Amino acid sequence: AEKFAALMEAEEWEKAAHFAATSPSQELRTRETVVAFQAAKATDGGKPPVLRYFGALLALKGGLTHDEGVALATPMVAQGQLPLLQRWIGEGRLRPSEQLADVLCDAERGGPAAALPMYREAGVDEKATLCLVETGDLEALREESRKEDPASKPDWLALLGRLCAAR
Repeated sequence: AEKFAALMEAEEWEKAAHFAATSPSQELRTRETVVAFQAAKATDGGKPPVLRYFGALLALKGGLTHDEGVALATPMVAQGQLPLLQRWIGEGRLRPSEQLADVLCDAERGGPAAALPMYREAGVDEKATLCLVETGDLEALREESRKEDPASKPDWLALLGRLCAAR
């Protein structure tokens, strides 16, 4: 932690990113590290430090942690980079979760369709059904309405209310 702090203080962004990404037992791969890189400003005219950190993480074989994935996805969705995120999810570099699906769902084009499989994997049936409504997939909605298990059947009234409130 001391070496990482010294590298950050010296604005050695590339070295700090590599050091944090490869830290033993992933001890530096925390939300605080992401926030530190987000707050750092590139003084050398190069890539922002946070992008250097995510680059170092993506170069590793294991993929990103939950917090790292959500932190990376948020600005990428805002920049319209949904296809690249979907590729990384498919490659296992980002871990599917409800929070990541929430970020994807906000994408201007294709967000609900991209979030749908993640909501299903996370067992968030109501949000998955809302994605079906937003994508206009009436056949899949019909199948949802025919589910036998009452626990997995959506609360249609609540969903309709949420949809109306969102519009």
